[in-house]
Amino acid sequence: MKTLLTLIIVVVGFIYFSSCEYVTVPPPSNYVPPVDTNDTVKADTVKFSKEIAPLFVDYSCTGCHGGGVSPDLRTNKSYNSLTNGYVTKPSATSKLMVKINIKPKHNNTDKFTPAQKARIAKWIDDGAPNF
Repeated sequence: MKTLLTLIIVVVGFIYFSSCEYVTVPPPSNYVPPVDTNDTVKADTVKFSKEIAPLFVDYSCTGCHGGGVSPDLRTNKSYNSLTNGYVTKPSATSKLMVKINIKPKHNNTDKFTPAQKARIAKWIDDGAPNF
């Protein structure tokens, strides 16, 4: 009798719980997900990989600083090399800015425009992020 009662309870419980239906409710059409302000990049943020690193190749800095002379300014090495002592706040006293602004000009640094120099300085003053 106990076995039959147990069997009936198990079967009824199985039928009861297996008949549950999971319904997904879609979000309303005007739903806007929250913005993660910790992961957004400001529009005026200087992007090293797109704005700074290409300058070293464009102005032939890698002719000398291509691995033999420090800092190594090859595209895949420049960020680590520069942030290892050449880029320090404030930008005016940073070794990189001193080299770019030195007189007489340090090889091809006379090719840097004032706007490019300002972007490099901003990148340094913003903490030299690697974007």
